[in-house]
Amino acid sequence: MKKDMKISKKDIFYTILFTEFLLTYMIVLAISDDYARSLSDTGSYMLHYSPGIMRILGFASFWLSRRFITGERIRRLILIAADTIFIISAALLIGDIKGTGVIIVLFALSFSLGHLGGLIYYCISAAFSVSTHKGRIIGFSCAASILLQFLLDGLTDNIMRLVIAAVIFLLISYLTLKTPADFILEDPLPYAGDSEAFTRNVRLQLIAIVSVVIICGLLACRTDIAFLSMSYSGDVNIYSYPRLAMVAGYIIMGIVADMKDHKLTGTVFFSGMLLSAVLVLMPFVSGDYGIFLSVYYFFISLYIFFYTYSFISVAPRTHAPELWASIGRPLSDLCVAPISFIMLKIGNERLNASPIYYALYYFLLLIILYILTSMIKLDPNLAGNGPAGTDSKDQPAQDSDRGADSRLDMWLDEFPLTPRERDVARLLINTDKPIKAIASELDISERSVYRYASSIYEKTGIDNRTGLIKNYMS
Repeated sequence: MKKDMKISKKDIFYTILFTEFLLTYMIVLAISDDYARSLSDTGSYMLHYSPGIMRILGFASFWLSRRFITGERIRRLILIAADTIFIISAALLIGDIKGTGVIIVLFALSFSLGHLGGLIYYCISAAFSVSTHKGRIIGFSCAASILLQFLLDGLTDNIMRLVIAAVIFLLISYLTLKTPADFILEDPLPYAGDSEAFTRNVRLQLIAIVSVVIICGLLACRTDIAFLSMSYSGDVNIYSYPRLAMVAGYIIMGIVADMKDHKLTGTVFFSGMLLSAVLVLMPFVSGDYGIFLSVYYFFISLYIFFYTYSFISVAPRTHAPELWASIGRPLSDLCVAPISFIMLKIGNERLNASPIYYALYYFLLLIILYILTSMIKLDPNLAGNGPAGTDSKDQPAQDSDRGADSRLDMWLDEFPLTPRERDVARLLINTDKPIKAIASELDISERSVYRYASSIYEKTGIDNRTGLIKNYMS
């Protein structure tokens, strides 16, 4: 247990990296809202939601670049191009650009931010595919970014925040190319074999998570437009102290997600969604909406944590981890933004429509959410000794036909290793061959052997080759 709780330098590195990205992400959102408030009502609502479309395209651009571009040099150049777009856009905003140019620049800023986001979520997913403290890392990163943004909003203006965002953006890009794990420019290692049971389990997980994201997005729409309307009329500051309720939500979910067997994750998540039902009382209240805003932010933090943690956990088990690791935010924007904008166009009064209909709508969605969380096992870690919790018999037959020692096979069966990782593990344990010789025998690069070895050590909880041998022999 103590070993599971140990935080390594790699954990700290990725926690800082993820915190920096989330802080930059929220700075850009806040700056976009500041510019939106200076426009007409229609223009302000459009500017609040439309950059989200560009962020979605940015996330998609990372996936497409990974799918169709294989050269490390070109992948590096694409990241540099995203840096350039972001820096130029920030410089133009600092230069007090006017009119339509503001919207174009904010779009460019959002697109480059989305591209970097795809990379960062992929980094986190690949680095912590089997980590036992992934929840705390994600929860702490999200909470820290909220606290830092709250402090920045009170101490700096837009120009200084843009400068800080630009510096952090460049730092993140540099650090991703210097990460402890060598996978950023290369294609990801496969997590497990393609057995029918494994594939079916992964698909079920993805369907469940996507369904929950959509339901929660529909729950958030009505409250989102209410607070947005109040924000632009000056009645509510959506970046004030109630936002700190998100810190509590992120920390609670982070701790719960790392508990043994992850049994409480779904329960705590749905309980938070149920608590948010008090938001249906908003139409009956006038004056101070601080409590409702705090509840709303607590609800949002559980929602964001759930899809972030879930997709990051499941992504390495798919054939497109660079897509699924980061799809949570784009999917959320796709769900919330169009519906909210349509509702605003139909009637943009802050609390328009019948409260009774809103209550019925809200509780109907909660019932559907309860059915999803009750009937489908929302276990993002796919726990089990084999891939997706399957038995070792679901592994490809060639594993047992390689002439390896049966005792070693039984020992390897205790860990979720891929067929290729098992090949590397056998050579690491049964021979004293150097990495170069192992690479030659398996007909792969030395870099790939190091990457497989690093994955083996993480999945077995062992630090090096000597420890691997000792653990097997004991």
